[in-house]
Amino acid sequence: LDEPTSFLDIRYKLELLTILKNLVRERSVAVVLSLHELDLAQKISDRVICVANGEIARVGTPEEVFSRPEELTGIGLDVPHATEPDRRQL
Repeated sequence: LDEPTSFLDIRYKLELLTILKNLVRERSVAVVLSLHELDLAQKISDRVICVANGEIARVGTPEEVFSRPEELTGIGLDVPHATEPDRRQL
């Protein structure tokens, strides 16, 4: 899904992401999202791929990708606000 949470207020973003997470759990399907909101990517993702200049720059779990903020800023990405992801909320 390409930017499925764009232009949604936070209530509906969380609702949509919860629906998608439940779909993954209940039906054993994969959901691929394109997000510019790294805070959301950090919170909901099982795996993250960061793309910079059309190339894959970082791949891993949210913990692996977001634990080295200097690498994110080095490729032009913002560092998510949360330093310890709590994906259990979704």
